[in-house]
Amino acid sequence: MFKKMMRKMLWRFPKNRQKVLAEVDEFMESFGNDAYREAKKAEREAWQCGDKKLGEFLYRVRMEIAKRTDIELGLDTATRYLEKSVPVVRPTDSTLH
Repeated sequence: MFKKMMRKMLWRFPKNRQKVLAEVDEFMESFGNDAYREAKKAEREAWQCGDKKLGEFLYRVRMEIAKRTDIELGLDTATRYLEKSVPVVRPTDSTLH
């Protein structure tokens, strides 16, 4: 319980948040619309290798990407296609921040 509370508190520090946001920008610039999928893949690989710290970090990265791209977690692909209108695609010449 204490460890979980400490992790939440550490997340609020600018240094930790800046690392996550920098990684999010890197994923989005590198993979574009596939950034969420690639972050999820990297997170899964980290957990399978037993690297808990990296897995938690990539989880935060993945959640931030989901916020930025309006991905609704828990819905399968078919449901997302049926319920949503056309997805928002960023122009290639725009910046992320």
